Formats: sequence, structure tokens, C-alpha cells
Amino acid sequence: MRPGFRSAALAVLFLSATAHAQTPAPVSSAPPTVSSAWYQSLYAPDLIGKPVRNAAGADLAKIEEVAVGPGGSLVAVLQSGGFMGFGGKHAVVPLSELQKGDAAFVLPQGSKEKLSARPDFDKAKYPPVTHFSQLGALAK
Repeated sequence: MRPGFRSAALAVLFLSATAHAQTPAPVSSAPPTVSSAWYQSLYAPDLIGKPVRNAAGADLAKIEEVAVGPGGSLVAVLQSGGFMGFGGKHAVVPLSELQKGDAAFVLPQGSKEKLSARPDFDKAKYPPVTHFSQLGALAK
């Protein structure tokens, strides 16, 4: 290959790479979807065992399991009451109702009374989420 031709080819490659790198990415004006939920990059073990508090900071429950609800939405199974992890209420709460806090998850309008009025967890109706599935991939 001739030296002049080689440098011209390199210059063309450099200019095309520079022009491509400077092209701005398109800006999306679409509203956020469920895939942009706070839990999209998390896995079930990231939530299990974490406390759930209300907006005032009072402890309500802990997340015992993550499952798929009847409509395909993701739900958290919250355990409240009981003694040393036995007994108590197992309430079903959609993940979309929880907010991610610093040290715990927050159920903004939550109270122990409201949790006890929630549907009970039934393994036949709510299949568990495997620990290796990213929650964002499962969300509907």
C-alpha cells in the first residue's frame, strides 16, 4: 500500500468516527413506563427481609417474599405481627405501592389496620419470583 493512500484512508476513518461520536442521542418525550419503576434493576433477594414503614417512620412489616400477582403485576408479601418470624399476617401489597427509602421501604398511607385488611397471601394464587430473575424483566 502506498504511504499517501494509507494516511488518506486513516484520515477518512478518523473523521467518520469523530462525526459519529458527536451525533446527539435522540431525546424521548414519552412518559415513564412501568419499566422505569424503582425496582426494575433489583432482584427478589434485594427486597426480602427488608423492613416496611409508613410515612411517619413506624414499623409495619418486613418483606418476606416477592411474587407475581393475578394480573401479572409484581407484589410483595409483607409479614406483620407474629413472634420471631412465626405466625402473624401475610399481606399482599403491589410493589408499585411501595417506595424505596434509605434504610427501609415505605408504604406511604400504611398502617397496621390497613395491612390486616389486605388480602392474605395464598401460594396457589401468587407464584413466587425466582431469585435470579431481574424484577424489571418480569414487570407488566
